[in-house]
Amino acid sequence: HAEYRDIHADGTAGTAHWEAYYTFQGHPVHNVIDATFSFKHGLITRHVDDFDWPRWAGQALGLPGRVLGRTSFLHSRVRGTARRQLEEFRAERA
Repeated sequence: HAEYRDIHADGTAGTAHWEAYYTFQGHPVHNVIDATFSFKHGLITRHVDDFDWPRWAGQALGLPGRVLGRTSFLHSRVRGTARRQLEEFRAERA
């Protein structure tokens, strides 16, 4: 589940603090996130989440995440996987 607070927005930008609680590959995760948004014509054109990457990696991936959580290798790998999955999701709905 997710909890949201401190949500602020105008016609062009917004911010929010949210906390996500979920299980990732059998590992419980509690991710604390500050998000920023850009809007155009009523749609989100940019969304950036800022969170403690090493903490997330340790929770989500267990020991490998704790060991590799501060490396650019793991960050790039997870980012690439997420990007590919988003592109596949968008292609299915086009």
